Amino acid sequence: MSTNRVRICIADDHNIVRQGLRALLSTNPRYLVVAEAGDGIQAIEIARTTNPDLVILDHKMPKLDGIDAIAEIRRARADAKIVILSGHWDEEKVKSAFLNGANGYLLKNCDFKELEIAIESVLSGFYYITPVVSHVILSPYIGKEKITIMRSRKDLLSRRERQVLKLITEGHRSREIAGLLYISYTTVLKHRANLMAKLGVHSVADLIAYAGRNSLID
Repeated sequence: MSTNRVRICIADDHNIVRQGLRALLSTNPRYLVVAEAGDGIQAIEIARTTNPDLVILDHKMPKLDGIDAIAEIRRARADAKIVILSGHWDEEKVKSAFLNGANGYLLKNCDFKELEIAIESVLSGFYYITPVVSHVILSPYIGKEKITIMRSRKDLLSRRERQVLKLITEGHRSREIAGLLYISYTTVLKHRANLMAKLGVHSVADLIAYAGRNSLID
C-alpha cells in the first residue's frame, strides 16, 4: 500500500453518488480519489491501471455486477482493499462479497464517519461490516474465518499513535514528544496528522477533547 496518501477508486453507476463520495473523501487530506468508474468492467480496468490502495464498489452495476467484479479486481490488484457500498443487502450477497475477496460492506445510508471508520479498518488489516447486518452475517464465521469487527476508533490507532496521543493529552508539545520517544519532530507531526485524520478532528484541542470523551487513553 502507498506510504503517502491513500489512493482510492470509486465505482458506482450513479454520477451523483460518485461526485458526492469524491467531495466527502476530499475533506480528509489522507485520501486521494484517483479514478471513477460507472460499471463493473470499468471498475476492473481502473483497478488495473491506477494502482489504488482502496476500491469503493457499488453492489449492483451495469455490465458486470459489483460482487462479480471483486474477484477480477483482486486478481488485478491483490493488495488493494475493497469496500462494497450498497443500497441494499441480503445475507447471501454479503457472504458472496467476502468470499470473492471484499474487505468491507456498508450501506449507502451510512454517514461519512462510518465510511471513514470502515476505510481505516480495512487499511489496518481488519474486515468491516456495518453494524446493521453484522450480527446476522458474522455469527457463522467467528472463529472460522477470523473476521474481526472494529469495535471503536481506538482499534484504528497504532501503538506509536497511542503513545503520541497520551503525551499530547498530558500537555507535551511536539518537540518534547520527539525527545521523549526518541523520534524526529517531523515524525511526531505525521503521527499527529494521522491521529486527527483517523479520529475525524481538526485541531489539537479537539483531539484532546475527543480522547477524553471516548476513553482512548489507558
